[in-house]
Amino acid sequence: MKKAVLLGALLLALGSAGGWYVYRRPTTRHCALLFGREGQLKVWASVTGEQISLAREAAGRLLPIGRFKRVDDCKDVELVDPDSKTTYVIERVSQMNTALLKPRIHLLVNVAVKGPLSYRQYCDVELAQERSEAHVAHFDGPLAAGPRTVMWKVPSEFMLRTGDNPTELVAVIGTMDEARGCWVAVWTEGQFPAGVFPAVDIEFPPRDSTRGPVRERYYLDHFC
Repeated sequence: MKKAVLLGALLLALGSAGGWYVYRRPTTRHCALLFGREGQLKVWASVTGEQISLAREAAGRLLPIGRFKRVDDCKDVELVDPDSKTTYVIERVSQMNTALLKPRIHLLVNVAVKGPLSYRQYCDVELAQERSEAHVAHFDGPLAAGPRTVMWKVPSEFMLRTGDNPTELVAVIGTMDEARGCWVAVWTEGQFPAGVFPAVDIEFPPRDSTRGPVRERYYLDHFC
């Protein structure tokens, strides 16, 4: 009873002071981080204001991993794969706001994969207000090489050109899945042994329709 009276007096005082003050709880947004080829290790990243928390999903439950006052404080978080052969280190996390069509909040996550195959990856994943609508970033998943894209699409102006101003072909190695909002790329520079790099096979139509197409292979041996 006393608490209710005190609360009422406080609200009355605030109102009589020239206006009402309304407290709005910061919105919490989520994304899912999957690890391993089959994504058997699932971690939820939840951001509320400046804070971020990580929780591992197991048997339908969320097991807390850590809570950080600032997104940038989330560093060097080690996770062990269920196969006990691979560990993942979330090296650093940062937040980015974009407004292409509407305000969007993204996480940029850098991960070191340490196991039978060791390499580093990074992702750009958008946060959602509901877990049921959360986008996914899949680390150490199935890898594929392809041209650099914008929102998972090859830019419409992209085309192969010859002459004095040829096309600069940029490739990305990673796990891309537009349906799940997944964009995870491999840090390529310094990650592969000397002499190992992607190649692109291009098929040119023949000038003479009676001849077969011309096929050439080009090595992408420069790092951006």
